[in-house]
Amino acid sequence: MQSIPFDPALVLGNLVEKEVLDAVLAISNAAVLRCAETQLNTLIHARRKMDMTIEELISLRIDTADVQKASED
Repeated sequence: MQSIPFDPALVLGNLVEKEVLDAVLAISNAAVLRCAETQLNTLIHARRKMDMTIEELISLRIDTADVQKASED
């Protein structure tokens, strides 16, 4: 489990320099990007598995027209 980075000055309600706040915001934005990248990689992996399944069905001489049509949507 990852912990969320923070600056103790923010928790205490003290005044924080702009550079520190900018750094915290940059870290927050990076976390959003990592999450989006993970979702994209998951979708790519699922697509590859679907393509492999279609290829296996074709090799077994099973009609894959419906599966291919569904995978294109």
